[in-house]
Amino acid sequence: SDKCNKCSLNVCSWNISKGVLRKLKDKEFLMEIKNCDIVFLNECLVKCPTEFELNGYDKKFVYREKCNGGGVIVFYRKWLNPYIEVLNCCANSMIWLKISNVIMFDSKDLYLCAIYMPPDNNVFYRKYDLDVFEVLQEQIEHYSVLGNIAVIGDLNGRIGLENDFIMQDNLNIFNCNETDLLNYEPDLL
Repeated sequence: SDKCNKCSLNVCSWNISKGVLRKLKDKEFLMEIKNCDIVFLNECLVKCPTEFELNGYDKKFVYREKCNGGGVIVFYRKWLNPYIEVLNCCANSMIWLKISNVIMFDSKDLYLCAIYMPPDNNVFYRKYDLDVFEVLQEQIEHYSVLGNIAVIGDLNGRIGLENDFIMQDNLNIFNCNETDLLNYEPDLL
């Protein structure tokens, strides 16, 4: 739809490993994202903002001047322009958006972070001399007092042989606003 009062937003995130131009011409990929209002593309090598477009969307991107990789692109439907504000780009790895509560079911604004966090020992950390995770934590602390937070993208989490989910759990996703995820314990033992 082109307009809504209160609505659900469809958001997706893809790690495309430097192939942004190829991906934006891929018919299967375009079919996958056709119902998405906001599309995050991670690990994009972007040098020129005019080299890529997505029909019906506006965009914001982070280009890493010191590295040949990483980066983030955010595409959002043009109808979202009155309700979305690009707040900032941090650490050449993340883009923060504010989505107005005018279109959200909640009475709070949504602060949405699109992120590509380089893996440990990546050349990024030598060239930029900062800890992306610390920057992310600071940004979450800052925006969490203003509204709801969502962090979406490629965090390059390494778990080895461990599970990437909570064992013995029946988390009810409809009660997530009432759940303290940082201190969460499984409900089935």
